[in-house]
Amino acid sequence: MSAKRELLTDQQVAEENNLGVQTLRNWRHQGTGPPYHKMGRCVRYDRKDIDAWVASTRVVPS
Repeated sequence: MSAKRELLTDQQVAEENNLGVQTLRNWRHQGTGPPYHKMGRCVRYDRKDIDAWVASTRVVPS
């Protein structure tokens, strides 16, 4: 049996990552930012996608 997906709203993602909801909306419009699911008019983010996206933005100073 597969694990249940944890789908988050833009508000939840914004709060957890100290971002504005409008920032997430702008990124979607620009085609940047984390992957998301569009279900009708609802936008949801998979927890695993958010975790992977945050990890991919890591910068190690040289």
